[in-house]
Amino acid sequence: MQNVNQIFYLMFAVFALGIALNAYIDFRNQNLRSNTKVYWLIAMTLFVLASLCYATGSFGYPSFLFFGSTFLGFSLLVAGYLFRSISRPLTRQWVIGSIGAVLVFIALLGYLLAIQAPYLYRLLTVSFMLLTLTLWQIWEIRQAKKIDSSIHLRFIQYLLFGLIVLIVFRILTATDPKYDGVNYLFEETSGALFVRLTLSASYLLLFFFINNYFYDKLLVAERNALAQLSEKKAELKNTVKENEEIKNLLQERESLIKSLMRTNKTAATGALSASIAHELNQPLGASKLNIQFLKRKLEQGELDANTQTELFAALELDNNRASSIVRSLRSIFTDEKAAVECVNLSSLIESILVIVRPELRAKQIQLELKLPAALHAPVRQTEIQQVILNLVNNAIQSLEASGQLDKRISIEGTSSIHCIQIIITDNGAGVSPDIQADLFTILSSAKKTGMGLGLWLCQHIIGRHGGHIRYEDAPQGGARFCIELPQTSF
Repeated sequence: MQNVNQIFYLMFAVFALGIALNAYIDFRNQNLRSNTKVYWLIAMTLFVLASLCYATGSFGYPSFLFFGSTFLGFSLLVAGYLFRSISRPLTRQWVIGSIGAVLVFIALLGYLLAIQAPYLYRLLTVSFMLLTLTLWQIWEIRQAKKIDSSIHLRFIQYLLFGLIVLIVFRILTATDPKYDGVNYLFEETSGALFVRLTLSASYLLLFFFINNYFYDKLLVAERNALAQLSEKKAELKNTVKENEEIKNLLQERESLIKSLMRTNKTAATGALSASIAHELNQPLGASKLNIQFLKRKLEQGELDANTQTELFAALELDNNRASSIVRSLRSIFTDEKAAVECVNLSSLIESILVIVRPELRAKQIQLELKLPAALHAPVRQTEIQQVILNLVNNAIQSLEASGQLDKRISIEGTSSIHCIQIIITDNGAGVSPDIQADLFTILSSAKKTGMGLGLWLCQHIIGRHGGHIRYEDAPQGGARFCIELPQTSF
């Protein structure tokens, strides 16, 4: 009979150790709560120790049976902690109280051993301890099933009910009169041995079901992780695709802006062509007359030194005047990529006015300049020229359509520590309040002709320079555009 006990309890210990080691390897890096892992490994370790103690006790060491019952009791207690942790957290007071209750049974068992009480008393003490712990585990499983309806928890609950039946049956068999002479666990009859080994095997099966419950949770977690990974992969693909689309849109935007700038240049060139031609005709016509006069003098041989000097000086002046007009026009409408440089805005505005002065004179518009001698700012010269030229042209067209007799355009420049301000004001009809909100919107225009690119492009260029442009009604009537540029480079 002892050999049977030794073999079976050693088998239980080996199986339990195999389950524990396998669970440790599988669970240590998995997404399980740390307290759940700890409860599981402690319970399995205690069950292994209990099986080893029972196997050792079968060699004739009764004290190991006491340790085996102690380890088994605490193993079931920690398993109960595991079930409880599924539905709600454990409190420190509850843990201390439950450990104290188990210690009461263990202390009672130790006392009965010390006084060499009848075997029946010791058996009943251990059986009631196991019965109490099993009933408590059933209660905790019922609470856990409200949170988790796993089929493994249902199997565990059925197994616990089977353990209750086995424990009750073992208590009933222990009260049989034939046990009156039994003083040692392994002196029981074969029927009692069968119940005890079945009970131990059922505890091993309990831990096996618990292990399967965790494996199921890990599989579910892995499936969810794979699903999330697939979703992330799809999101990443969508993000990459969206980034490509955004990149293409930005490239199209830059291409559109360049095209709009060229279109704005072309429109401005058409608007200024007549006045520029008129302005160029004056120095060219004067040069022609001076050349004709020079030829006549040379043919008549009446060219003296003073007349020669005056004629060449006049020709040079007219040539420089024409070159200045062409140079200013070319700098404004060039397609070359401009670089940022520190520019005197006062001189830049003066160079622009060379182009528009003929039109101002033709339309009898007075120009007032209030510019300091030095108004430096880090800008792209050709782009700022476009902005000033566009605003001045808008002012000229507004004054022409207003029917105002005393037409005036004012250009002011001021400088502070942080920014430079340029204000262009006219005393025309101004801008209707209905369209002021959309004044800088692309393809929005207050004029009957044009494409509505000018003011939007002005805002875009000033924005690129880190500044901003705004419109406001002039105090004496008319329109006022204020440009602010930062002093520092961008």
